[in-house]
Amino acid sequence: MKRLFVIIILLGAVCVTCGCAQLGQVYYKKSQEFSFHPPANWRYNPPEEEITIFQSHHIKGYDFRPNLNVVMEDTELMADEDYMDRQKDALKKLPGYEELAQDSVGNFDAWRLTYNFFNPHFKETPLTAVCQLMLRDTRIYVATYIAPEKLWRKYENMFCDSLDTFKFGEEAIPPGYKDTYTKPELATPEKLK
Repeated sequence: MKRLFVIIILLGAVCVTCGCAQLGQVYYKKSQEFSFHPPANWRYNPPEEEITIFQSHHIKGYDFRPNLNVVMEDTELMADEDYMDRQKDALKKLPGYEELAQDSVGNFDAWRLTYNFFNPHFKETPLTAVCQLMLRDTRIYVATYIAPEKLWRKYENMFCDSLDTFKFGEEAIPPGYKDTYTKPELATPEKLK
């Protein structure tokens, strides 16, 4: 009995350690006032200022890489419910769309939807996604994790754990963060002399 208790304690410690190790260091986007912990060892892939994208490493046998994209929009001109309904309607238009789960997220005003769909570029790879819409003041943040359907169970808990780490505004600033970026001065004729 004592031996079984020790094994259970050790397994619990391993599970806790592995769960924490799945998430990487905090990512902070000052311009959009949010931070979160992306999965460990995922690559930040900035295509443009408005969208934040992280990608996993290549997975053998799959053309599609699991990824996360975060978009922030201003909702001042529309009601929150209208925005949520518009997002749901847009998702329903995805090829092969099938809703798996929908619920609200407890610690802030947020809504989470898990669904299957096909991406026209990866027709041979059915995909599963979890999309979380988070409302803060007049901004809505849309974070979407996507992975091949066959690998979903491998990633699902890590994705949801990462989504639970989102922070906004003053709370988003990581401890010890210093804004060290300064805009380079333009060369003027006086400075060139």
